Amino acid sequence: MREDIYILLNEIDNHTEAFESSPIQEEEIKRWKQAVSAKIQAHSAAGSARIEKNFPSGNHTPTEEDSTAVDSARTRKLSWKHYAAAAAVLVFLAGAFCTPIRQRVYAESQKLLYNLAIFLGITGDISSYQTVVEQSFTKNGITVVLHDVIWDDDTLLVSYTAFLGDDADPALNEDNFDIHPQIRMNGEVLSRGSGGSVHHSMGKPSFNSRYTFDIPSATSLSGAQKMELVFYMDNPEASSSSFPIRLGSLEFTVSPDALRADTKNVALNVPATLPDGTLITFQSYAGNPISQKVKYVTEGRAHYLNYTIILKGKDNLGNMVELYTTHYEYDDNGNGKGEMVNDSYIDTYTIATEASSITLTPYAANNSVLYSDTGYMSEEDIFYPIGDSFTIFLR
Repeated sequence: MREDIYILLNEIDNHTEAFESSPIQEEEIKRWKQAVSAKIQAHSAAGSARIEKNFPSGNHTPTEEDSTAVDSARTRKLSWKHYAAAAAVLVFLAGAFCTPIRQRVYAESQKLLYNLAIFLGITGDISSYQTVVEQSFTKNGITVVLHDVIWDDDTLLVSYTAFLGDDADPALNEDNFDIHPQIRMNGEVLSRGSGGSVHHSMGKPSFNSRYTFDIPSATSLSGAQKMELVFYMDNPEASSSSFPIRLGSLEFTVSPDALRADTKNVALNVPATLPDGTLITFQSYAGNPISQKVKYVTEGRAHYLNYTIILKGKDNLGNMVELYTTHYEYDDNGNGKGEMVNDSYIDTYTIATEASSITLTPYAANNSVLYSDTGYMSEEDIFYPIGDSFTIFLR
């Protein structure tokens, strides 16, 4: 992380115990939210490090009895995927960039810091797409608070915070405390894969998380649907093959209709070819104030696909757009399909609401180079173009 982030944190006064209670106005909350999100984006774009844990995606369908019910957390090496995420700044921004915050106001600002708009770096008003939950449970000294949920067609996004209480297992600490949510509907596991990030408050017992579930089987649904998040935790004193501990669950009702109505869908049919001859076709684009996505297919050799594919470019207003693959699967014939999303630290809201076109170029990197330990290499050194630029018209 860049030195200026540490300087910023050192300058922040986050001692709130001396603040008095004071009523809070809705307009003030809105201004704080916009200011905090803007600051996060500014610092995110300024560096090249990221404080977060990334959870792997997978096609395994977990059950409570299955020891592989939830994939273990691991840190991914793809430094190109995101820009500097000063996770610690999330905890302190309310005190740093607002007028002195009193105790009651401070509590409200903490909720704002943990919602999906902040995690996604969106400065616009996305309240019509959010389902605010703010429900919690406590078990064995661990409290989990589910903040909000957004249903984005084949994706469900959630934000939650886990707290380690004084009466929690003393074996738990910052390094081994991992909570894994599972999404269900009507008692059935809904997601075929999931991934997320954990922003840990330095020296604090709280872990702020954003999680994304792939729910393609739910794209045909509309209207309000009742879902359940079940939270599991790895046993810190057991082997990696042991059963996860079920902490508890929270239910909520969410609808995809509002965001689906504001989604722009464009057919593409744009070809590209990898160095090994694998043909890629970018089939379609879907964009809304929450995300921009591109779906693609590969023909043959999908079993041996050894490349990471991205799309890079700008919209007509000069906003950067960079899409990376979030999940990829293939059939027995070697034909694959994948979905790419715009980088979460690029303001998707501005692109969706103001831009009239996006121009993208496909790039690829050999995974043997991308995951090698040969030292630092820039994105330009690793990724090279595999096809012509193409333009997507949004209006």
